[in-house]
Amino acid sequence: LRAGMKRIPVEKAMIRFLGIIVFIFLPLLVTALVIGRRMEGHEEREDRDLAIKEGMNALKRRVLNLERIRSYRRERRG
Repeated sequence: LRAGMKRIPVEKAMIRFLGIIVFIFLPLLVTALVIGRRMEGHEEREDRDLAIKEGMNALKRRVLNLERIRSYRRERRG
């Protein structure tokens, strides 16, 4: 033991260790379980979200394409 460090009694060390487990690992475990449960029952929601995302991407592509066509026409006229 270094100077200035007090020896912590075993009981205190155990309580601290259990506290760390309870306050860090337990919430992580609960969170993981909750997320797992939510993912389990919502494949259809995931599919819907994917469909919405694909639709948005298609829309973006279409808008970009229209912009490209317009700018091309402007260049040819101009």
